[in-house]
This record gives sequence, C-alpha cells and structure tokens, in this order.
Amino acid sequence: MGSISEGTRRVSKVDGARVLVYKDRERLFGEAAAPFLDLARNRDIRHPVVGFATGGTMVPLYKRIVSEVKANRISLRHVIPFNLDEYLGMDPRNPDSYRNYMKVNLEDLTDIRSTHLPGRDVLSFERSIKDAGGIDLQYLGIGTNGHIAFNEPGTPFDSRTHIVDLADSTIHDNAKYINNGSSPTRASTMGIGTILESRSIILIATGVAKAEIIREALEEPITEHVPASIVRMHPRATFMLDEEAASQLRH
Repeated sequence: MGSISEGTRRVSKVDGARVLVYKDRERLFGEAAAPFLDLARNRDIRHPVVGFATGGTMVPLYKRIVSEVKANRISLRHVIPFNLDEYLGMDPRNPDSYRNYMKVNLEDLTDIRSTHLPGRDVLSFERSIKDAGGIDLQYLGIGTNGHIAFNEPGTPFDSRTHIVDLADSTIHDNAKYINNGSSPTRASTMGIGTILESRSIILIATGVAKAEIIREALEEPITEHVPASIVRMHPRATFMLDEEAASQLRH
C-alpha cells in the first residue's frame, strides 16, 4: 500500500494481517481507496477484479474513489466489480437494495460497469468470479456480531456463496438503512471461503460501536463464532480502523 501517511500509527501485525489505526478518518479512506485506484491505473492488469461491500461504513470510501476518479480522469470501464451480498428477493429497483446502493454510490458517478451481485443462483455467481480470474482486491466491513458479508456467526470458514437467514442482531443493525418496508430477513452472500481466495483484503471499521467486536476479531482465538477473526490469517489482509474502533485493543 506504499508509505503510511503522518497521522496514522502502525499496530504490530496480528498473525498474517496488518492493523492500521487512524486519527483522521479522511486519511483512512484516502489510503483505503489507494489500492483500488492503483489497480485501475495499472495497465498491466487487463481487467482488475474488485469486490465491494455496502453499508454506512463504505459510503466515505466510495465518495473518495469518485472524487479521485473525477479529479484524475481515471476510467473504470475495464474493472470487473463484484458485490458481497444482496437481500434475497428484493426488487433491484428498490432504493434499499444493494443493487441500488452500488448505482447511487459508484455506478452512476463513474464509468464502471454494472456490479455482479449474488442471488438465488449461487453457483452462477461463483462461476462468474472464477471466469473473471478471481478477486484481486476485496473490501470488507464488519458487523457488530463479527459477520463479514452476511456470513453470520457459526458460518464455516470454507463456505461458498450461499443463502442465509440473517441474525436478529443484523436485522436490527440494518433496520436504520431500510426505508421501504420491513427489514429483510434473508440474503444471498459470498462465502467466507470465497472471500479468503481474494488476493488482497481490506477490512474497514469505524466508530465505537465496532470496538468490542474488533477486539474479539483481533485478540481472541480465531473462531467461526466471530467470522471476521479468520481474516487476520490472510497473508495480504489489512485492518484499517479509526481510533474509536480500535479503542478496546489491548496491544
């Protein structure tokens, strides 16, 4: 990822992962966007494959990407985008769908192609990733219960794209983003095994609400009850945290 900006501090590596803590969220999202922009500029990679996440945490990331793309006239036409998850059975025209989220936050603001999202045909989604050559860079958030994508606690680490019944805590946490009906209870999600095959991973967490689960993911034993804990074993994973999200880390 290059040099680390002044105003960040490096925390000792946890297993295979780097953990970076930022005083300034603007710096955090600027450095989180940089690997994607580097891929987009790298003409040695014909079609960079990038996995995107959704949710409130990611909105500043997409704002930074769009700002840099426009300022530097970077084309994203050659990028192949995949999304981590989608609510099952939700009309893609619904403003609460992740299809619409990607349109509003990235697709309508750049020349990137339409994002691949998982649906009922989970095998087709897996084939699409394989046919694209695998994911070069995967962005992740983390749920307050430790989920990554919609892989809830107890999901096997070798899971592939699958249909999931959302945990009550996830339904509750997502309710604030739902404006058109009740909060969805089922989704289609990229599996943990699929995510871990990505060549590099950036997990972003901000805010004090994520502090306890970040501590569990980084400092407690790796367990399927905290799905994000396995990310620290990836050889090219980076946890990018603001000081609030890192506030309960002991080391």
